[in-house]
Amino acid sequence: MDYSAGQDCDAWCNKCKMVLRHVIHAVVEGKPVRVECKTCRGIHRFKASQTATAPRRTRTARRAAAPKEDKTLLEWERLTEGKTLDDGRRYTIFETFEAGEFVVHIKFGLGVVKTVQASRKVEIHFKDGVKTLVHSR
Repeated sequence: MDYSAGQDCDAWCNKCKMVLRHVIHAVVEGKPVRVECKTCRGIHRFKASQTATAPRRTRTARRAAAPKEDKTLLEWERLTEGKTLDDGRRYTIFETFEAGEFVVHIKFGLGVVKTVQASRKVEIHFKDGVKTLVHSR
């Protein structure tokens, strides 16, 4: 059947997700190529049905090395093995900390002081990663 612009036809609507009546906007070699849905007024390429489109290629997951989070978590577990929140000092910016000391932070939980920097900052290894915090203010 030859179609012409302005005629009605049934086509797959991407927005409505079903086959509905459309108005043909453009025809190439007697076949509709551009249509407008009468329901949602969306203008798109003509598709006779949902399966008329080529299946989309899905991205394959890349195989990655061990995630950084896993290494961080394993290191934290090794450092805090057998320790509880009672074993650490409560973190405040006014306290002074030393390397190897256990600290309890209100948001990050139990951590171990890795390094003390000259600029009155400390790197503390918490469960979710290493954080740089101020101290000795």
